[in-house]
Formats: sequence, structure tokens, C-alpha cells
Amino acid sequence: MEHLSEELIIEILKRITRTSDLNSVSLVSKQLYAIDAEQRATICIGCGLSTEDFSALCSRFPNLLKVEIDYSGSTPGNGNYIDNQEVTSSGLLMVAFGCKALSSLYLNDCKGIAGSTEWLEYLGSDGSLEELIVSNCKGVSQYDFLKFGPGWMKLKTFEYENEENFFSIHPRYGSSVKANTHRYELCCENLKDLKLVRLVTEPDGPEIGLRFLLGKCKALEKLCLEYVTGVIDNDMIVLSQACKNLKSISLVLKPEHYVVGGHIEFRTGFTDESLKALALNCPLLEDVELTFTSCEHWDPPEIGFTQEGLVSFVQSCPIRVLVLNGALFFNNKGMKALSSAQFLETLSLIDCNEVTDHGMRFIVHFPSLINLTLRFCHNVTDVGLSELAHAQKLQSLVVGGCGYISQKGVLGAAKSVCYEDARVFSLSAAGVRREKEKNSPSPTAGEVASVHLERRSPPPQRHIHDRLRRALLFSPATAPASSWLFRNPSTPATGL
Repeated sequence: MEHLSEELIIEILKRITRTSDLNSVSLVSKQLYAIDAEQRATICIGCGLSTEDFSALCSRFPNLLKVEIDYSGSTPGNGNYIDNQEVTSSGLLMVAFGCKALSSLYLNDCKGIAGSTEWLEYLGSDGSLEELIVSNCKGVSQYDFLKFGPGWMKLKTFEYENEENFFSIHPRYGSSVKANTHRYELCCENLKDLKLVRLVTEPDGPEIGLRFLLGKCKALEKLCLEYVTGVIDNDMIVLSQACKNLKSISLVLKPEHYVVGGHIEFRTGFTDESLKALALNCPLLEDVELTFTSCEHWDPPEIGFTQEGLVSFVQSCPIRVLVLNGALFFNNKGMKALSSAQFLETLSLIDCNEVTDHGMRFIVHFPSLINLTLRFCHNVTDVGLSELAHAQKLQSLVVGGCGYISQKGVLGAAKSVCYEDARVFSLSAAGVRREKEKNSPSPTAGEVASVHLERRSPPPQRHIHDRLRRALLFSPATAPASSWLFRNPSTPATGL
């Protein structure tokens, strides 16, 4: 190795992708050790690294571009937690100081970060970070990111997942207590990918709420909002007017209390007005995922969207991918109406039990549809899939958790079929033949090649603890004061 040029060694190291292999190679010689330390761009840190170790780490790898710190599963007693050592705010500050070229920081389940936000302020003042992902870090508040300051200007990807309890309930009643409202100059015009999970935002006021952030994300292409409390149509309207390049949107919504026209409504925050705004202002939107949790078939509806609004939205945009999860309002009429959507190529129906075999008949009429996923759709049977086999239109079909669709029913329904069942299936071509020979003639070669039966972990269903949720709901008299996303950091946060 001593006779190889440094350029050749660098090329060799670039082809080694596994961190463990790089670590092993670096121990072969001092030359490899030094070159690896100089060239290492990414490092992943797990449990057991103390705050003091970060200084040595940054000294050894001075040119790190991406740092991932993941303490998920690091709890006392499971064998993965070493001497209760956790990354702290001081350790992150060392990373900020030591990694001068850092462009990506990922933090997951880091419970030791608390108190000081100096690390975040320093990263913001440096302004080199392009990707910041913070997930389930108890000591990092949604309000702390106001300290990121100038760092927002260069940031392209931002994800924040609040660790707060899923059962936290924040009724949207008017409050007699109002905190001071301040305007913050967040320059995030280069942000392209934004994900926010379990945040609290305030629907009232011109300079607060989620729309204050969304209105500044002019380059945004991908948005994901999951369990964000207090969202309203104005947030989506501002988003649509500012983000002309939006291509993908994913919403996970649960019903809350809203005051509308002097009376209280219990529903999800966005309505058809949001869909209209997106259809009018976002001509590039092509990927839409709508998930509804803890919603019931009550009157008035607990979902703010209607079937008519959704159909009009899909027909007005060049949407190619549509995922509906727990859409209680969507039924066979909706399937018929969507069958005229010119651009729709992929449709996923999850826990959409108003769609029956009759609705499946319209699948063959979708002009561009080639991929179909059905999960936990308990009113679709083998009969509903029979026409798919005759039409031979679909490229791929995924079926899982649908109690009345059998293995036999999916055969031939698409060129590629994945059947997810409670049992373990991994059948070879001969195995498929043996399965079919019990009840019918042997399948064709095309059928054998297309079917893959296996166990997969099903996606999460809609939240089923509705009785518990309703039992915990506050009455108007006992509802706590609301809280919002951006406001004076000196004002105590409520609702979290």
C-alpha cells in the first residue's frame, strides 16, 4: 500500500461504503488512517459516546459533511446503553465548532439535549447547514428553532418531530390569555423539503401560526404535516400562493375543536377550501397523501374534506400518485368520478371501507392507472378483482390485510402482484403451481412469474382508541390556552 499514490488510495476509499469497513481499512497503516480521516465525509454515531468524545471525533475527521447521531433504542437495561452516556448540548456545540464543512445534521432520540441552544445558534450563524433533521429529541422545543436565525437562508431540508405524547389534546377554543405576538424574519426561501410532526400552531393572528413559516418557503417542493395541531385553511392558502413549485404533499390529520361562526365544530382543520387553493395555485403538484386518524362516521362529518372536493382537486391537478388512508367520505361514486382523472398512475386505498366490489369495476376505466394498492379494505373481495384479471391493465397490484381477498383472487390481476398475508409466504414458481393445482388448472408462465406472496409489516391503521380520545376531550369551560408555532421565546409555551 505504501507504493500507491494518494490519489489512488482516495479512489479506493470512495468505493468503500460501509463504515465498519472504512474503520478496518484505516487500521492497516498510518497512511490509510490519515487519508481516511481527511476524506471521511459522513459519520454515524450511536449510543455510548460521551460529550468529551465529540472533541476528539471532530479533530480526527475535520472535513465531515454529514453527522448522524441516533440514540434510538438506547434505554437502560436493553444492553445498548453504555454508562448512561448521552449526547448533550455541549457535545453538539463541539460538533458545530469542529465540523467546519458540516452541511447535514441528523439527530434522533437524543434525550440529553436540554437547556442551552448555543449549538443551534452557532450552526445558524455559520450558515453552511443545508439539511437539519431533529426527531424525538425531548429537550429540543419547536420554539428553539427561532434561534437558528440566518441558518434558515441556506437550509434546503428541515424535519422536526416533536416527542410529545400522541394523546395530547389541544382544543381550539378562544382563550382569555393571549401571549405577545412578534414577527420573526425567517429567511427560508431555499427550503425545498419540510416535514413537521406533532407541532402546536395558533390559527389566529396575522403574524403567527404555521402560515407565517409556509409563506416564506418559496422554493418548497415537498411538504409533510403529521398531527400538527391548530391548522386551518388560511395556512394552506398562504402555502399555495407562495409555493408554486410544490410537487408533493402529505397530510396526517385528526379532528380537533374549532370555533366557526360562533359555534364549535369537531373536525380536521383543512377543508375543501384548502384543496381549491392547491388546485388553483400549484400546477406542479403530482404526489398527494391524505391520512385521517381518530375520525368517525358522525354527523356533522369529522373530516373537513368532502368527496366532491377531493375529486375536483384530483381532476384539476396533474396528480400522478394518490394515497387515501382512512378516508371515510370516499366511496364507489368517488371511484367512478376519479376514473376520468387523466394523469393518475398510482392509487393506494388504505382502510377505505366505503369502497366495495362495485367501485373496483371502475379501475379498468382509469386512463393512466397502472399501480394499485389495497390495504385493510374489507368490503373488496375476489369478485371485485376479477375484472382486473380480464383487463390485464395494471402493472402492479399490492393487497394486504383485506380479509375477503384471497391468494387465488389476486392471481393474474396485474403483471406484478404482491399479496401480504398474516402467514409467511415465499413460494417459488413450482410452489405457486402446487397451490393452484388444488383448485384449478395450472397458471400460465406469466402468472407464475408475477406473483410474490410474503409477510410484510402492514402500515399503521387509523387510530382506533376513539372512545378513549373522546373521554379525554376537554369541555369549553376547561379548555387550556392555545399555543402557536412562532412567537416570543420568552413567553411560556402552553398546550405542550
